[in-house]
Amino acid sequence: MFHEMTVPVISAASSDYILKNGIFVPSRSLNSLLSPHVEMLFWTWEQYPVNRIGSCTLIEFKERYFAIATSHQIENVDVSEVRILGKERNTTHSSKGLYWIDIEQEEIYSDRLQLRAFDFTHLVEEFGLPSHRFFPLRCSTTVAHGDLIDCAAAFGFPFCQQTPKYEDCDEIGARMTELKMATQILKGSFEDKCTDENCFNLHYRDPIAVNGSSFHPNGMSGGPVFAFVSEGSSISVKLAGITCRGGRGRLCAVKNKWIFNLLSQHFPTTHDAAPYIS
Repeated sequence: MFHEMTVPVISAASSDYILKNGIFVPSRSLNSLLSPHVEMLFWTWEQYPVNRIGSCTLIEFKERYFAIATSHQIENVDVSEVRILGKERNTTHSSKGLYWIDIEQEEIYSDRLQLRAFDFTHLVEEFGLPSHRFFPLRCSTTVAHGDLIDCAAAFGFPFCQQTPKYEDCDEIGARMTELKMATQILKGSFEDKCTDENCFNLHYRDPIAVNGSSFHPNGMSGGPVFAFVSEGSSISVKLAGITCRGGRGRLCAVKNKWIFNLLSQHFPTTHDAAPYIS
């Protein structure tokens, strides 16, 4: 299992360089390097062309490109109209497929069953969305059994930190005309103990919401959690999991093992077994 540390903030920031995907990068550039791996999910509905769903994690696996989200985010949503922003950041594109974890028999519910993978490979190959925005899912880039975690950080788009503008539409609601998106980074301590053995907790300090009110993490689901792992005299940043739920001061995330499990079911791989073994 993961070793627990009680570090309230990212101590890795004191290091000059962090190892990311086998490359040493300045620690001051870490936020800008990790933020591209989280994206806002949208959906279209009738006369409402842009509706916010929340966060998703961009993942590359076997040269295919996915947006990982959770089932509760897309409940009562036409999944064929779930979209992400394209290369120019002024248009949205729908996916070419949706995948989830298949189970052969009923079992006790686990948040791991929430994982959903939207296939956006065409957005990279046909529309030029930069492939480097998709985090490479490999054994070497994800937290493994026995890793010494210094601390962790969750990335996402909580609704309280976004500033949309609307115009009156009809008796049903209002149409969004403008949205200023801001990525929220919640830094905190890692806890492997969780009521669901397929998940872990991230304890963070509440930031102040953009409007000065109390912060709430609603909208963070689907976003990535990165861990800062001590490796001798250096620190590596690795994917730990995907946020699935949370409250003030704590997020719960599905372990990276189940992202491997989900994608491997539909796209068999010769890679090593999933790295996280609880």
